[in-house]
Amino acid sequence: MGDDNCCGGREFNGQIDDLAVFTRALTDDEIANAFTAGQTGGTIIASLAPVFPSPLPSDLTIDPQTGNVHFSFDTDPFGTYRIYRSPNLTNWTLLDTVLGDGTPYPYIHVDGFTDDPVQFYRVE
Repeated sequence: MGDDNCCGGREFNGQIDDLAVFTRALTDDEIANAFTAGQTGGTIIASLAPVFPSPLPSDLTIDPQTGNVHFSFDTDPFGTYRIYRSPNLTNWTLLDTVLGDGTPYPYIHVDGFTDDPVQFYRVE
């Protein structure tokens, strides 16, 4: 953001205070209202913010004997879900890809905690 490869000297030189993403172009009135609301600490058109659905895992358990990690997450019919694991929230490893059927999907990661005592899981 703020760089123009064709013409030097036009880079953005400043700071970004507030950032918002909308699902459509705003009208002039919406821009003015968002500007005013931002200055007074009000809500900036939250109804136009995009929704990024992400299933929330539930029923998380770890078997201390085996290290197996068990959790489930709700699925949409025909939705595709990817399950990742990371030891540091930076390097993610894809563990599985699941096709949803509208019911909760139970997931078991065998030996999830036997090879590293700290693990993070993510479902997209």
